[in-house]
Amino acid sequence: MPVIPTWMSPGAILVCSWCVTEWAATEAAVGEYMCGLNLSRPLSAETVGKAVGHAMQKLREASDGKPSDMSTTLAMVCLHGGGVMAAHIGDSRIYHIRPDAGIMYRSEDHSLVNVLVHTGNITPQEAMNHPQSNVITRSIGCSASGERRSPASVMQISDVERGDYLFVCSDGLTKVVDDDMLVQILSGDATDFEKTAALARLCRDSVDNSTAFLIPVAGI
Repeated sequence: MPVIPTWMSPGAILVCSWCVTEWAATEAAVGEYMCGLNLSRPLSAETVGKAVGHAMQKLREASDGKPSDMSTTLAMVCLHGGGVMAAHIGDSRIYHIRPDAGIMYRSEDHSLVNVLVHTGNITPQEAMNHPQSNVITRSIGCSASGERRSPASVMQISDVERGDYLFVCSDGLTKVVDDDMLVQILSGDATDFEKTAALARLCRDSVDNSTAFLIPVAGI
C-alpha cells in the first residue's frame, strides 16, 4: 500500500484515478488537457468539466466507441496563481489539513453510503464498513455518446499556509483510517516519511485499494 510524500510547485497538477483498467488513460487525458492551461490564475469548475469531458472522449476512443460498464473515480489538485483547486468524482478523497488546527477541507464522497449518512439512515461509523460502501453515485467511464456526464465537485482553496498538508487518497484508506486518526498522525512530530509509513501500516488489512499521496506545503 503506497502512501507517497509528494512535493508540488505552483503550476503543478496531481491527477489520481483508481480503476483496474482505466486509471492510466484517465490520468493521462486529464493531465494532457490541464497542462495546456494558464495556471497563473484560478481555474473554474467549467475548466475542470472540460478536462473530464476530454478524458471521457479519450476513453471512448480507446474502447472503439463502445459503451462499457467499467468506470473510475477521479481526484485532482492543482496549484495555481489563486491557491489550490481541488476536484473529484466518486469516493476518492481530498483533504486539506493544518496540523494542530484540523481539517480545513474534506471532499464529499459521491457514494451511496454518504447519501445514507446525510439522510440520517446510518452513522459515519457505520458507513466505514457498510456492505454497500463500494457503490458510487458519480464516476468517469466509457459511457454511450450523449449520456449525461458525471460532474466534478470543485473547490477553490485560497487559505493555504506553510506547514499545511494536501492529502489525496483512495477509499481503501478511508475505510480503515478515520478523520481523527488522520489528523492525529499528520499533526505529530514525525517526518513526512514516518507519517506515511504509519498510515501504510494501518492499511495493511484493508480489503480495498489503499493508495495515497501526501503533499506538504513548503511555502506559499
